[in-house]
Parts: sequence; C-alpha cells; structure tokens
Amino acid sequence: MFLFKKLLMENSMEKIVKRLLFILFLSFVFLSVDAQSKPKRDVTKDRKPVTSVPKVQKSIHRFENKVAMNSPRKNIRNSSSRHKKRSSKTLRRRQKLATYLYVDGRKSVSIIVGHFSSKVEHLVSTDGQDWAVTNLPSWCSYVKTSSNSFMLYTLANSEYEDRSSYFYVVADDQYLRVDITQTAVPFDVTNIKATTSTMYLNHNCSSSLLVRATMYVQNAKGIELIPVVFINDGTGSPVKASNSWNSYAMTGSGDVYVAGNTIKPTANSSQSFTVSIYLPNNAMQLRKKKDKLRCFLCLYCPRTRSYVAGAAYVDFKAKVKKGMVITSSY
Repeated sequence: MFLFKKLLMENSMEKIVKRLLFILFLSFVFLSVDAQSKPKRDVTKDRKPVTSVPKVQKSIHRFENKVAMNSPRKNIRNSSSRHKKRSSKTLRRRQKLATYLYVDGRKSVSIIVGHFSSKVEHLVSTDGQDWAVTNLPSWCSYVKTSSNSFMLYTLANSEYEDRSSYFYVVADDQYLRVDITQTAVPFDVTNIKATTSTMYLNHNCSSSLLVRATMYVQNAKGIELIPVVFINDGTGSPVKASNSWNSYAMTGSGDVYVAGNTIKPTANSSQSFTVSIYLPNNAMQLRKKKDKLRCFLCLYCPRTRSYVAGAAYVDFKAKVKKGMVITSSY
C-alpha cells in the first residue's frame, strides 16, 4: 500500500513538471513569434510640419520659369552680353596711348602776361583720348573751351616784382611743361613814403663819422632801397671826395658819399629800418680849417635810378688839424 502511494505521488509530480515545462515552452514560442511578426511604423507617410514649404510655392516657381522663358528679357540678357563683348573690344581699341602733345603748336612753351587780370585761350594738339591741365599756381585757373583748347585765367599782380611759375598739360603718358611769367605793377618812386624819425652822428668813432637813423618806409613791398649819405658845405654845395679816397667819390661828379646796406620792405604797410653808416673823416676834402657842414641821409631806388623824397639831415662841424679831419657836433 505504501509503495502504491509512493508511485502515485511520483507520477503526479512528473506530470506537474511536464505541464509546467510545456507551458513555459508555449510562452517562449508565443513571445518569439509575436516579436517577429510586429510591423514597423512607416514614418514616410506621417504628416509634415506646417513650417515646410507648401506645394503652391513650387507651382509659382514653375509659373515664373515659364514667364521668364516667354519674356523678351531673355533676349535683353543676350543683347547685353553681346554689348559687353563689343564694349570690351571698344575699350581695347580706346586704350591706345597718346604719341604726341603740343600746346599752341609747340613742344616748348613760355607765356608772359601783364600785371592786370587776363584770360588767354591756348590750343592743345594730341592723338590721346583726353588731356588735362595740372599743377597750376594759385594765381592761375583754366576752363576747357573745347576738345582741343582751354582758357587760361590769371589774377592781377599787385606786387612790384614779377612772379613766375609753371604748369603741365598731360595726355596719357605725354606731358608738356608750360612756363608762365606775370609782370609786376609799373613802379613809381613817388609812391614811396620815407620818413626819418631819429638821426644822429657819432664823431671821431675810429676816425669816422657814424650816421645812425631810424627810417619808416611805406608802399615799397619787394623794392630794394639803398640808404645813402651825402655831405654839403655851408653854401649848400656838395663836398668833394679826397684824391686818396676815390672809392667814396661819386662817378662823374666826384662828390663824397657812402652807401649803406640794402633794405627791402616785405609789405606795403609802414615798416621801420635801423641804418648805420660809417664815413671816414679824411674822405671829405675840406678847404677851410673850420667848416659848417650838413649830413644828408636819403634812399636811392636802383629800379628807377632815382631818389625817394624825404631826405633827413643833421648839421655838424669839421676842421683840419695836422692833415687830419676832425668832426664835432654843431
């Protein structure tokens, strides 16, 4: 009885184990089949987001392409490209440089104009495409009057000196220098005003008469002036130079004189100049032992070869002692 029960229990346990193994096998098969047969989602059929370009836009592009194909603008583009080709050839032809350049028919040009303001036309000859005038002085200007001429304008010259400059006419790599000179205002020495504010003499200064003065000059801009000292006797006649002092004798007359350093005003307004001139005592030829003399100081203008009005003078005395001239204040 006991053995029967034991066999019965072993058979039931074996059945239970077989059933559990069978259930596990079916579960494994079911899971594997289910995993293989599950279909994947087709993402290509999903709706696209709103931010994508609508299909209408494509139709618009196709429409524009059709319009462009039927539009005369296509021909315009072709014609413009042909025009560009023609213009490049024309440009190459125009790049030919000038081979000659003349002004008023000459290669060397010098112009002289008067002191008044003026305008003068000049001719330009060249095979270049264009030309210009450069490097003009401040008192000149120009205007092109045609393809081969220009008008040159000059301002009036108010100075007493000529002024000169130059400019260039340029065509490609050809250039021609033009020299220009404008004459000065005609000078009149009577326009100059010269006054001497102070004048005094130092006597026996190394056996010489020292003449010192302060002079004011007006209306003589750029004019060279030379201060000159003359000596007159009591009768107003010029004192002659001694025979041994010929360098102090004026040519022709033999009158004694001495010239100082040249002065040259830089403006027409009144300018002051300090003058110091030495005259050797023995350069004066005196006939009396005691003479009353007068020392004149004036300005000489080499440009007009005349003297400026307004001479100043100082009186003094002189005597001869042992063959030597001695001066003193009067």
